[in-house]
Amino acid sequence: ALSFTPEGYNRAKSILTEKYGKKSEIVKAYTREILELPSTPNSNQKKISEFSEKLTYCVQALETLKKVEQVNGEVLMTLDKLPPFRGELRGYPVIQANDIKKAFLQIRTHESERDALRFHWRPISLSEVESYRFTRVFFGLAPSPFLLGGVLESHLDKWAKKYPEETEHLRRSFYVDDVLSCGQNVHQARTRKTIATEIMNDASLELHKWHSNEPQVEYRPHSTPYEEQSYAKQQLQAQSRGSKVLGITWNKEDDTIAVQFPEVGSKPTKREALAKLAKVYDPVGRASSSVLQGKQIFRGICDAKASWDSLITKNLRMQFQRWEESLPGDVTRDLKTA
Repeated sequence: ALSFTPEGYNRAKSILTEKYGKKSEIVKAYTREILELPSTPNSNQKKISEFSEKLTYCVQALETLKKVEQVNGEVLMTLDKLPPFRGELRGYPVIQANDIKKAFLQIRTHESERDALRFHWRPISLSEVESYRFTRVFFGLAPSPFLLGGVLESHLDKWAKKYPEETEHLRRSFYVDDVLSCGQNVHQARTRKTIATEIMNDASLELHKWHSNEPQVEYRPHSTPYEEQSYAKQQLQAQSRGSKVLGITWNKEDDTIAVQFPEVGSKPTKREALAKLAKVYDPVGRASSSVLQGKQIFRGICDAKASWDSLITKNLRMQFQRWEESLPGDVTRDLKTA
């Protein structure tokens, strides 16, 4: 897989250019295939239509490459904002998680851009439809995370001189409105928490819902406001020992994370085996070794040339079932304690 870096982009571009970069060669290749078709008229008409459609797609792809090249700087700028925090999350003894309270609502959209956020509303039945415009960044829109990231980058730049090291660490800790900070010890984690709170408060951005595997870092008032509790806690009064990190369950007391593997029937098909591997959600990468074993078994299924919906052979089925039985429910977060 290519990395989300300028080098990765250039490599991807060279691969696409090598394959689709010359219009004349593409036209000649498809023309040659069309001329070599059998002489059956009805068959020719269908095949020519298919070739014409493919040729159109290839030419359109070339035009798209030109446009991508024009906005290359903007694309790479967006990719560079993806935080490389997964390694830090696995390699530090102390971690703490929180998020920015109502992050998107703290960002005001420019007057000239608000027409793109226009919507219609009928306040009372049978009354005239009224038009409104959002004045704040709307949660759920595709560009919203990028806008939030730009605001955070700009704000952190103002604090880089006062706290250069901690500001850079905080910059790498953001994932949209979530914050995942790490420390070598309790003292460093508490220091980073204090500085992060100071920096974010300067922009009227409140960090809340603090969680940590160290109670000394996580310390908060005994009574947590009801509105800060998650829906699960409000409805089920869930235990405080578990929380969410990047959508996965994190047991703070045991410092383990839960990796969910979807279930497959007792007689899986090739399609079901691939679906199970594809649905494993492990953003931290702690179950990579287990997933790799499953991929090796699937490689054997592919080598057997089985159709997608046919049952896999008995030998492969037994290997797959043994792999399922060996899958861990919880894995340690910290690589040093694994």
